[in-house]
Amino acid sequence: MINISAGDYQAKIRTSGGGLSELIFQSRNLVEPYDETDTSERYRGDLLAPWPNRIRDGRYLIGDQEFQVPINETDRNNALHGLVNVLEWRVKVSSTSKAILESTLPASDFYPTTLQMWVSYELDQGGLTWKIGAKNIGSTKVPYGASIHPYLIAQPDQHVDDWSLQLPAAEVLDIDPDRLLSLELISVERKEFDFRNGDVIGERFIDHAFKVESSTMARIVDVVAKNGRGVRMEFDNSSTWIQIHTADRIGEKNSRMCLAVEPMSCPPDAFNSKVDLIWLQPGAEHTMAWKISAI
Repeated sequence: MINISAGDYQAKIRTSGGGLSELIFQSRNLVEPYDETDTSERYRGDLLAPWPNRIRDGRYLIGDQEFQVPINETDRNNALHGLVNVLEWRVKVSSTSKAILESTLPASDFYPTTLQMWVSYELDQGGLTWKIGAKNIGSTKVPYGASIHPYLIAQPDQHVDDWSLQLPAAEVLDIDPDRLLSLELISVERKEFDFRNGDVIGERFIDHAFKVESSTMARIVDVVAKNGRGVRMEFDNSSTWIQIHTADRIGEKNSRMCLAVEPMSCPPDAFNSKVDLIWLQPGAEHTMAWKISAI
């Protein structure tokens, strides 16, 4: 485990999976801490690549060649959240306030090229800057997408029902309620998911991908409790979608106690729909950046 700090912020990063395990501001958890004893696969703080979200039936095509990736969401028969969150990551740079890790995703029957991956975590007085990069060091053009999976906490010991959410999105993907796969892009008003003005979440169940409205709104998501405390997520132009999930964990005491906010480069099942899919040519690189700070 790697510990970094700056000002009122502290963070922990794990080398197994390369994800964010903890982010604290003035003794307050801003993200749900990683629990290595939890086998429920919550993906807390995970890195999501070379695809975020779901691939229907774990199958996709490159040209005429079909690939089958492992089904890890067995109840819905989907391949969820990529391949890099199970890799071991090597520490390349480590200082008081910054850590850079790197790893390699080898070519396989699941994905036909080798990706050289890196992730950077840096704290300053304004919060945590989190970056992920990939370079295609193989000889085959491949589809690519990425995201991260933090569960934000506006105020510990409170439910998301009481929090307000400000989200720059005018459209959302409606989903199949059984498999959570995309059906059609609709207006947020039609789904009663309009959070552009900071609406209170209430009892709404959300596990949906929102299309970023980047032309008129800041690239910021704010999650705020009644007492005015909260968390801000900023994201760069590489994120064109945002998955929001109200962490509904039926029958568990920590149900709806945090909010997954995942700015993504592409929507669910992009390996099949090709919507906003990145094609990494041999030698090409892609980077994304986010920032998490306290409100």
